[in-house]
Amino acid sequence: MLIRSKHRMLAPLLTYAAFYLLMGCSSSSTSFYDNFQNQKNSEHQGTFQKVSIYMEHNASDNDTEIVISAKGNDIGLKNVWLRNPDGKEVLNISAENQDLGLREIDLETPEPENAKRITEQYPEGLYTFIGQTVDNKWLVSTATLSHSLPSQMALSVNAKPSSSNPSTAPLPNQEIIVSWALKPRITAYYLEVENKSKSNRIHLTLPASTSSISIPRYWFTGNETYSFNIQARNQDGNVTTSEVSRDIAIF
Repeated sequence: MLIRSKHRMLAPLLTYAAFYLLMGCSSSSTSFYDNFQNQKNSEHQGTFQKVSIYMEHNASDNDTEIVISAKGNDIGLKNVWLRNPDGKEVLNISAENQDLGLREIDLETPEPENAKRITEQYPEGLYTFIGQTVDNKWLVSTATLSHSLPSQMALSVNAKPSSSNPSTAPLPNQEIIVSWALKPRITAYYLEVENKSKSNRIHLTLPASTSSISIPRYWFTGNETYSFNIQARNQDGNVTTSEVSRDIAIF
């Protein structure tokens, strides 16, 4: 559903993390967190290179999820914890290989039919990421989660004749115009266009002032159905996606 880079992780880690996110299970590595509590003011503390927690909502499918990511530094992470604003542990990951560790995690929650479950289990506020490196140093960073989502966008896909040939009949030099209404508090739009086989795809990052883009008809291959996905990211980091499909005829 989402237009963003994915990072591969070992299957055992994915299985463990997904189970933990779904079930809220405890972990035997809690003692490592206790060690952090005792050493958190020591000189062995640093910060993550990047952390984030935000909501993603697909307005077309009406599903919502929380996306959690954390990126360490050059030294691998053997344990990662996430605490919510109330101090409750909502994520606890131990690397399968404690000698090498992990560099980065990128996880999603399930998408329950009742989105209220997401907001109840992940309240708004400041989340604390804690990591323990393979050389027993600590990383601590925070990120704020908001429940404010961009409103749904109506995506329009139409053919427009080029200025050199104003004929209303579809021709190779016509442009496909993708347009949408601008929304408040948006920092960027992300547009992805692809055919069913994903053999032909474009992915664009657009300024918040952009409300349309033209794609030459000759970019499209064959007479196929293409999906057009537009994402809006707001100032809180949350994302709403709208999707439409259109048959593009090539002449």
